[in-house]
Amino acid sequence: MSPEVGRGKVEGTPGARRSEGRTFRYLSLFATLVGYLTILLGADVTVSNDPLVCPNWPGCDPGAPVPTLGGPATAEFLHRMGALTLSLAILGLLVLAHASRQVRPGVRRMTDVAFALVIVQALLGGVIIFSDAAFSAVVLHLGLATLLFAILILIAALANFPAFPPRWQAALLGRLTPAEGLPCDPEHLAGATSKGSKENTNGPGPAPSVPSGR
Repeated sequence: MSPEVGRGKVEGTPGARRSEGRTFRYLSLFATLVGYLTILLGADVTVSNDPLVCPNWPGCDPGAPVPTLGGPATAEFLHRMGALTLSLAILGLLVLAHASRQVRPGVRRMTDVAFALVIVQALLGGVIIFSDAAFSAVVLHLGLATLLFAILILIAALANFPAFPPRWQAALLGRLTPAEGLPCDPEHLAGATSKGSKENTNGPGPAPSVPSGR
Protein backbone atom coordinates (compact mmCIF):
# COMPACT_ATOMS: atom_id res chain seq x y z
CA MET A 1 0.00 0.00 0.00
CA SER A 2 1.36 3.43 -0.86
CA PRO A 3 1.80 6.07 1.85
CA GLU A 4 -1.40 8.05 2.28
CA VAL A 5 -1.70 11.81 2.07
CA GLY A 6 -4.72 11.69 4.36
CA ARG A 7 -6.05 9.64 7.22
CA GLY A 8 -9.73 9.28 6.26
CA LYS A 9 -11.45 6.24 4.82
CA VAL A 10 -9.89 5.58 1.44
CA GLU A 11 -12.02 4.42 -1.44
CA GLY A 12 -11.14 3.14 -4.88
CA THR A 13 -8.44 0.85 -6.17
CA PRO A 14 -4.86 1.06 -4.86
CA GLY A 15 -3.73 2.33 -8.26
CA ALA A 16 -6.29 5.15 -8.19
CA ARG A 17 -5.27 6.08 -4.65
CA ARG A 18 -1.61 6.25 -5.64
CA SER A 19 -2.48 8.37 -8.67
CA GLU A 20 -4.52 10.84 -6.59
CA GLY A 21 -1.80 11.22 -3.98
CA ARG A 22 0.92 11.59 -6.60
CA THR A 23 -1.03 14.24 -8.52
CA PHE A 24 -1.66 16.27 -5.37
CA ARG A 25 2.02 16.05 -4.35
CA TYR A 26 3.32 17.14 -7.74
CA LEU A 27 0.78 19.95 -8.04
CA SER A 28 1.69 21.25 -4.58
CA LEU A 29 5.35 21.44 -5.62
CA PHE A 30 4.41 23.17 -8.88
CA ALA A 31 2.23 25.72 -7.06
CA THR A 32 5.05 26.48 -4.62
CA LEU A 33 7.51 27.04 -7.46
CA VAL A 34 5.08 29.27 -9.37
CA GLY A 35 4.36 31.21 -6.19
CA TYR A 36 8.07 31.86 -5.70
CA LEU A 37 8.55 33.03 -9.29
CA THR A 38 5.47 35.26 -9.08
CA ILE A 39 6.84 36.93 -5.94
CA LEU A 40 10.17 37.52 -7.70
CA LEU A 41 8.42 39.11 -10.68
CA GLY A 42 6.31 41.26 -8.37
CA ALA A 43 9.43 42.42 -6.52
CA ASP A 44 11.05 43.35 -9.83
CA VAL A 45 8.00 45.41 -10.78
CA THR A 46 8.02 47.18 -7.40
CA VAL A 47 11.76 47.91 -7.38
CA SER A 48 11.68 49.23 -10.95
CA ASN A 49 8.74 51.50 -10.02
CA ASP A 50 6.71 50.12 -12.91
CA PRO A 51 3.49 48.89 -11.28
CA LEU A 52 1.46 51.30 -13.40
CA VAL A 53 2.98 50.59 -16.82
CA CYS A 54 -0.18 48.54 -17.39
CA PRO A 55 -2.88 51.10 -16.58
CA ASN A 56 -5.73 48.61 -16.87
CA TRP A 57 -6.66 45.46 -14.96
CA PRO A 58 -6.74 42.51 -15.44
CA GLY A 59 -5.45 43.23 -18.96
CA CYS A 60 -2.70 45.73 -19.68
CA ASP A 61 -4.26 48.37 -21.95
CA PRO A 62 -7.96 48.83 -22.74
CA GLY A 63 -7.36 48.27 -26.44
CA ALA A 64 -4.51 45.76 -26.06
CA PRO A 65 -4.80 43.30 -23.15
CA VAL A 66 -1.40 41.82 -24.08
CA PRO A 67 1.41 44.42 -24.21
CA THR A 68 4.33 44.38 -26.60
CA LEU A 69 6.78 41.91 -25.14
CA GLY A 70 10.21 43.36 -24.55
CA GLY A 71 8.81 46.73 -23.56
CA PRO A 72 8.56 48.24 -20.08
CA ALA A 73 5.29 46.43 -19.39
CA THR A 74 6.79 42.96 -19.90
CA ALA A 75 7.64 42.32 -16.23
CA GLU A 76 4.22 43.48 -15.05
CA PHE A 77 2.45 41.34 -17.64
CA LEU A 78 4.55 38.27 -16.75
CA HIS A 79 3.75 38.91 -13.09
CA ARG A 80 0.04 38.85 -13.89
CA MET A 81 0.41 35.68 -15.95
CA GLY A 82 2.28 34.09 -13.07
CA ALA A 83 -0.51 35.09 -10.70
CA LEU A 84 -3.06 33.57 -13.09
CA THR A 85 -1.09 30.32 -13.31
CA LEU A 86 -0.77 30.24 -9.53
CA SER A 87 -4.51 30.78 -9.12
CA LEU A 88 -5.28 27.85 -11.44
CA ALA A 89 -2.75 25.63 -9.63
CA ILE A 90 -4.26 26.44 -6.23
CA LEU A 91 -7.74 25.84 -7.65
CA GLY A 92 -6.54 22.41 -8.77
CA LEU A 93 -5.20 21.72 -5.27
CA LEU A 94 -8.53 22.76 -3.80
CA VAL A 95 -10.48 20.43 -6.08
CA LEU A 96 -8.15 17.49 -5.44
CA ALA A 97 -8.13 18.11 -1.69
CA HIS A 98 -11.93 17.95 -1.48
CA ALA A 99 -12.33 15.14 -4.03
CA SER A 100 -9.75 12.78 -2.55
CA ARG A 101 -10.21 11.05 0.80
CA GLN A 102 -6.44 10.66 1.02
CA VAL A 103 -5.76 14.32 1.81
CA ARG A 104 -5.44 15.15 5.49
CA PRO A 105 -8.18 17.41 6.90
CA GLY A 106 -5.52 19.91 7.99
CA VAL A 107 -4.02 20.06 4.50
CA ARG A 108 -7.51 20.39 3.04
CA ARG A 109 -8.19 23.42 5.26
CA MET A 110 -4.88 24.96 4.21
CA THR A 111 -5.87 24.68 0.56
CA ASP A 112 -9.09 26.52 1.44
CA VAL A 113 -7.06 29.33 3.01
CA ALA A 114 -4.63 29.41 0.08
CA PHE A 115 -7.46 29.72 -2.42
CA ALA A 116 -9.08 32.54 -0.43
CA LEU A 117 -5.72 34.34 -0.24
CA VAL A 118 -5.05 34.07 -3.97
CA ILE A 119 -8.48 35.58 -4.72
CA VAL A 120 -7.79 38.46 -2.32
CA GLN A 121 -4.37 38.92 -3.94
CA ALA A 122 -5.92 39.18 -7.40
CA LEU A 123 -8.36 41.83 -6.18
CA LEU A 124 -5.55 43.71 -4.45
CA GLY A 125 -3.72 43.79 -7.77
CA GLY A 126 -6.61 45.72 -9.22
CA VAL A 127 -6.71 48.02 -6.19
CA ILE A 128 -3.03 48.83 -6.68
CA ILE A 129 -3.63 49.81 -10.31
CA PHE A 130 -6.73 51.93 -9.69
CA SER A 131 -5.26 53.60 -6.57
CA ASP A 132 -2.05 54.64 -8.37
CA ALA A 133 0.00 52.12 -6.37
CA ALA A 134 -1.06 53.30 -2.92
CA PHE A 135 1.62 52.41 -0.36
CA SER A 136 -0.79 50.61 1.98
CA ALA A 137 -2.14 48.43 -0.85
CA VAL A 138 1.37 47.53 -2.01
CA VAL A 139 2.49 46.59 1.51
CA LEU A 140 -0.64 44.51 2.13
CA HIS A 141 -0.17 42.81 -1.24
CA LEU A 142 3.41 41.86 -0.33
CA GLY A 143 2.46 40.69 3.15
CA LEU A 144 -0.32 38.42 1.91
CA ALA A 145 1.95 37.08 -0.83
CA THR A 146 4.49 36.08 1.82
CA LEU A 147 1.77 34.39 3.89
CA LEU A 148 0.44 32.55 0.84
CA PHE A 149 3.93 31.34 -0.07
CA ALA A 150 4.48 30.05 3.47
CA ILE A 151 1.19 28.12 3.33
CA LEU A 152 2.13 26.62 -0.04
CA ILE A 153 5.47 25.46 1.38
CA LEU A 154 3.67 23.84 4.31
CA ILE A 155 1.15 22.12 2.02
CA ALA A 156 3.93 20.79 -0.21
CA ALA A 157 5.98 19.59 2.78
CA LEU A 158 3.06 17.76 4.41
CA ALA A 159 1.84 16.27 1.14
CA ASN A 160 5.29 15.02 0.11
CA PHE A 161 6.48 13.89 3.55
CA PRO A 162 5.49 10.21 3.01
CA ALA A 163 7.61 10.21 -0.17
CA PHE A 164 10.72 11.46 1.63
CA PRO A 165 13.56 8.95 2.11
CA PRO A 166 13.35 7.23 5.53
CA ARG A 167 16.53 8.99 6.65
CA TRP A 168 14.97 12.40 5.97
CA GLN A 169 11.81 11.39 7.79
CA ALA A 170 13.83 10.32 10.82
CA ALA A 171 15.80 13.57 10.78
CA LEU A 172 12.64 15.70 10.57
CA LEU A 173 10.76 13.79 13.26
CA GLY A 174 13.74 13.07 15.48
CA ARG A 175 12.65 9.45 15.92
CA LEU A 176 12.62 6.15 14.08
CA THR A 177 10.30 5.93 11.08
CA PRO A 178 7.89 3.03 10.61
CA ALA A 179 8.82 0.06 8.49
CA GLU A 180 8.98 0.59 4.75
CA GLY A 181 5.58 0.42 3.11
CA LEU A 182 3.59 1.65 6.13
CA PRO A 183 1.99 5.12 6.27
CA CYS A 184 4.53 7.52 7.74
CA ASP A 185 2.17 9.44 9.98
CA PRO A 186 3.42 11.43 13.01
CA GLU A 187 0.53 10.18 15.14
CA HIS A 188 1.29 6.61 14.09
CA LEU A 189 4.89 7.11 15.12
CA ALA A 190 3.86 8.68 18.40
CA GLY A 191 1.59 5.73 19.14
CA ALA A 192 4.35 3.25 18.39
CA THR A 193 6.77 5.17 20.60
CA SER A 194 4.28 5.30 23.47
CA LYS A 195 3.65 1.57 23.16
CA GLY A 196 7.35 0.86 23.29
CA SER A 197 7.81 3.12 26.29
CA LYS A 198 4.96 1.38 28.13
CA GLU A 199 6.52 -2.01 27.50
CA ASN A 200 9.86 -0.77 28.77
CA THR A 201 8.21 0.69 31.87
CA ASN A 202 6.41 -2.54 32.73
CA GLY A 203 9.62 -4.47 32.26
CA PRO A 204 9.96 -8.10 31.38
CA GLY A 205 7.60 -10.60 32.96
CA PRO A 206 8.64 -12.96 35.73
CA ALA A 207 11.25 -15.51 34.77
CA PRO A 208 9.92 -19.04 34.41
CA SER A 209 10.66 -21.27 37.35
CA VAL A 210 13.11 -24.09 36.82
CA PRO A 211 12.37 -27.31 38.74
CA SER A 212 15.19 -28.25 41.01
CA GLY A 213 16.71 -31.67 40.71
CA ARG A 214 16.37 -34.21 43.51
